[in-house]
Amino acid sequence: HSDGKVWRYDEVDIAREEGIPSHMILDDDSGFLYIADTGNQRILKFNVNSGNYSYDLSPYGESLAEYFMMENADWEIYINQDLEKPSGIDIYNDRLIVSDYSSGDIIFYDISIYPPTELGRINTGSQNNIMGIKIDSNQKIWYVNYQNNSLIRVDNNELGDINGDGDVNVGDVVVLVDYILNSET
Repeated sequence: HSDGKVWRYDEVDIAREEGIPSHMILDDDSGFLYIADTGNQRILKFNVNSGNYSYDLSPYGESLAEYFMMENADWEIYINQDLEKPSGIDIYNDRLIVSDYSSGDIIFYDISIYPPTELGRINTGSQNNIMGIKIDSNQKIWYVNYQNNSLIRVDNNELGDINGDGDVNVGDVVVLVDYILNSET
């Protein structure tokens, strides 16, 4: 890692919750880093292209090309309502997807508008167990259940008859996920 660059931003106050990961996701297109701030029950939005060099830091354990303390970064409390212990986080188009460890919910936000708007929730039944979350290129939602030591794909029939065909089936999940990920608000 001798070509590595580490820029520390101590102005961003994040509170960890022991035993629960606080994930981050970088939106390469916008340069925003979204951070699940588990201990403070919120989501932060951080501009990775902001801030000024303050001073050099001394690397420990390995040589780095840069190890700087930065200041005056642009960041904000982005979502701070109706979250208990946000842990996993992902982006799909203009949608921010957050898993809440405490409630077991997967929460969808429209981030194409400000402030972001909650679009809906899926209750996974994994209270005090859901952690990381990911949406793949086929719009399948995957999450980690800590207690069961398992990776789960959301495509079950627990959401109800959403498409109105009289049956509760995977088609209902497909309709819901497609709506949440692709609808215009």
